[in-house]
Amino acid sequence: MFRILKLVIIVFYFASFYSFAENIDDKAQLEKMVVKYESAVELSKECISSKMKNISSCKAFQKIYLFELKDSFAAFTTNLGSYIELDVDITLRGVAAITSASEAALDIYAHNKNIKTNNSQEQ
Repeated sequence: MFRILKLVIIVFYFASFYSFAENIDDKAQLEKMVVKYESAVELSKECISSKMKNISSCKAFQKIYLFELKDSFAAFTTNLGSYIELDVDITLRGVAAITSASEAALDIYAHNKNIKTNNSQEQ
């Protein structure tokens, strides 16, 4: 029960910053956005470290990535120059988080595809 509540809170947490990703104009907002990206990376690490067996964290990360982060990451990379002007270190943390989250999304996708392929071959 607590785990499900935690995942619901995480989904709403990420939904709250989706719309302002391209309107960052101060260092505090940039830091807040990057911390949220890093939180997504932690969720993906929980999924991957369980060897994709922690279904709830994997599904939560996939949902957050597909419906919120993917577009927010695109806006972040589009505005990278202005973010670098605000703070180089925070921006580089954001780039690292985007890279890690994207790699995790690919790993999870490949894992799921492999499972579907194996299930199809068994039938």
